[in-house]
Amino acid sequence: MISVSFLAEISWPGWLFAVLAIFVARPLALWLSFIRCGLGMREQAAAMWFGPKGFASVVYGLLVLESGITAANEIFHLVALTIVLSILLHSSTDVVVARTFDQRKEAPAWHGVLRRVVRPGTGGDTTPDGDSGTRL
Repeated sequence: MISVSFLAEISWPGWLFAVLAIFVARPLALWLSFIRCGLGMREQAAAMWFGPKGFASVVYGLLVLESGITAANEIFHLVALTIVLSILLHSSTDVVVARTFDQRKEAPAWHGVLRRVVRPGTGGDTTPDGDSGTRL
């Protein structure tokens, strides 16, 4: 379990590594992948900030921990710290970033269709096979 004492075991270079991974490495990797992609800078910046993430980081950290290599415990601590910082930073900024995209004139064409199909309070339409939900 990740606790304050677990995180306290990490030296300052480990903390620096986690911060650089979140603020430099991931955005730089995504910036390179976005070259000539056609996305606007705002969309690119949002993707660079939130970045690809998922359960894979946890799995890789556990694989290293169980690998038996000398630095396994230290690497696992770095992975865990980076995940914790990412969760705290990104979950505290998701609404702020999402609001920058909340402009009707920039809504995609399909957005109005979804708003008409799913009516608040109706629970959605029922399809002929009895499945509840919205189909486009």
